[in-house]
Amino acid sequence: MTHIRAWRVLAAAARRALPPADLPSPLRRALSVAIRRALREGRSYPVLAGPNRGRWLEYVPWLSPGVFVGTLEPGTAEVIRQVVAPGDAVLELGANAGYFTLLLDAAVGPHGRVLALEPVPATRALLERNLARNGCRRTEVLEAAASDRAGTASFFVPSNPHTASLLNDWAGPEAARIEVPTAVVDATLASRGLAPAFIKMDIEGGGAPALAGMTETIRRYRPVFLMESHSPAEDAAIGRLLTTGGYRGWRVGSRVPLRHLERDYRDLYGVWGPILAVPRERRAVLARLEPARFQAVSSVSLNRAHTKCRRYSELARRGLERKPTWASKTSRAASMAAWLSCFPTKACSACSARQGIAAPGPTAMRISVMAKPSREIRIARLMMGNATPCGRMMRLKQDA
Repeated sequence: MTHIRAWRVLAAAARRALPPADLPSPLRRALSVAIRRALREGRSYPVLAGPNRGRWLEYVPWLSPGVFVGTLEPGTAEVIRQVVAPGDAVLELGANAGYFTLLLDAAVGPHGRVLALEPVPATRALLERNLARNGCRRTEVLEAAASDRAGTASFFVPSNPHTASLLNDWAGPEAARIEVPTAVVDATLASRGLAPAFIKMDIEGGGAPALAGMTETIRRYRPVFLMESHSPAEDAAIGRLLTTGGYRGWRVGSRVPLRHLERDYRDLYGVWGPILAVPRERRAVLARLEPARFQAVSSVSLNRAHTKCRRYSELARRGLERKPTWASKTSRAASMAAWLSCFPTKACSACSARQGIAAPGPTAMRISVMAKPSREIRIARLMMGNATPCGRMMRLKQDA
């Protein structure tokens, strides 16, 4: 147990230095490396803080250190706390290693049920071990990918299964191809007699066919959705649900207003990233929502969630690195350049002030100059060829 005691000491210090941030600092990266070296593959460790504190998870190298420190996606954890009630039936699409499955299992209480879908066999086995280690008897695991038709489908699994997907472009060219069973949500829930009150969906670009396979579930049970969009098709499918399905929507992990439901990631105020959707008639849920608690970031332009959903198409179109990793300065710069390149007109607040006009742009964003740009910003500036009128790199800020 010596290594577990050492892990507790290291993580106690790390959780103070690992706050949610748009871009990881050198200290954050160093602590992440130290945490990975302290953990041993195949062994289970307690989560040191956060809503999963005291629960145990098995370490594998591709898991984020935030899983064990307790800092993984705090906005998602807060949504689960606010929305899921004891006795609820919950569907989780893309359960992965089970960090949020553990939260859902605890939230539904002894009379609730959780159905978790995870199509990758190795990840499904890891999920089941984590559930068994924590005594989660209310959760059923189904090895299948949600789709609009039952059968089998090609599934692409990279070295980091976090980005395993039905879409080869999203998973990356190095991903291994496997065949997995597919399940239609309507039929799957009907066969088990489940009436879901909450559906969590994070399936790396496969949301459009999954939503197409649950039209009857949406009509009959009106569940609350927590969905993360990774592709233009998912953006459009989520937008249709919010527009025609009688739902209200909020972003999770970002204070950027969700205003243009018919537009995708190319509009700052369009549909992208994690979205919470609540039926308008679910007044009890709406009454207890506190959006400020699950909308946590202040910087908009370099928001990691938006960069993540953008890379599917924008980086490929520009011929930049298809799937940048946040450990690489050059790929972070590529993401920034791709983000800024979407706006046909670029100007800084100083230029606009001299001209006596508002800063231009398709969504009328307020723009400010970065006083001391990082190395990534400087590289992105070179990639764009100093395209701004004043020759300075900019950071976009949220509208007041």
